Amino acid sequence: MDSFDSIVILRLPLVIERTGLSQATIYALNETNDNSDHPTWPTYIRLNLRSVGWLSSEVYALLVSRIVLGCGIAASNFVQFQLQGAAE
Repeated sequence: MDSFDSIVILRLPLVIERTGLSQATIYALNETNDNSDHPTWPTYIRLNLRSVGWLSSEVYALLVSRIVLGCGIAASNFVQFQLQGAAE
């Protein structure tokens, strides 16, 4: 497997779609990465002068952490549940 196969960079419209956050909120979180409500917000990767992206694995990890914290379930239980769903 080529190492590039596992690297996926999400552009802003997909990050907005997947997180449910607005563009302004996403950029504000990038500027305040140490915000206690969003301690793991991923920093963007500059693709060129006018475009940025985020690693899909980091966005995914952020969403999983929010689900775990919001639902009060153990992270290991969430991962097991997710893996069972993927196997079906």
